[in-house]
Amino acid sequence: ARILFLIRNPIERAYAASVWRLHMLIARDLLKGQTVEAATEAQLLEGFDHPEVRAETDYLQILEKWQRFYPPEQIFVGFIEDIHFHPIRLLRHIYRFIGVDASYAQKALKGKVNARSPKHMPSNAATYLASRYHEDLRLLSERFGGYASFWLYCAESLANDSLDEEIPYPLWNSWLWKDWKNRSFSRTPAYPRKGRVQSGVLA
Repeated sequence: ARILFLIRNPIERAYAASVWRLHMLIARDLLKGQTVEAATEAQLLEGFDHPEVRAETDYLQILEKWQRFYPPEQIFVGFIEDIHFHPIRLLRHIYRFIGVDASYAQKALKGKVNARSPKHMPSNAATYLASRYHEDLRLLSERFGGYASFWLYCAESLANDSLDEEIPYPLWNSWLWKDWKNRSFSRTPAYPRKGRVQSGVLA
């Protein structure tokens, strides 16, 4: 077996999951006359606190469970930033990992699927999630560095800065990405040498 575990900034993931949950409630007529754009802070917080959202965002615990049954060389951890910045290179890595001819990677990318993510995140939601996931992000940064260090930088910046009503989503579209790239504390650069992806096998 080969395990593919793709992760993204917990702040972004929890927000997207809450928005998706609202989409589902509206589609099932459980929130009549409501739109996602008009979601209240209480409705978003209910999604953030949902046990399923919390459990699926606890990446290190999920990895620990998988590693009870599979050795590190059979687990591939991918970062959503690599999907965005280096899609073909990432797909080649995944193809090699699962034993597929990597030369097909270029042909496989035809378009986005389920591309329904919001373009902005309310600042109060970002601040709340930055505080909630700070410890998780510290541990992820220690474990992986690179993009996970960017996630931690986001959490610390969002918790301390005075924000406008909304911030760009995903966070690599915000000022935070440029600021982080200009710093030198990350063990793994945002753009590894020669465009190499950070995603890879745990071993």
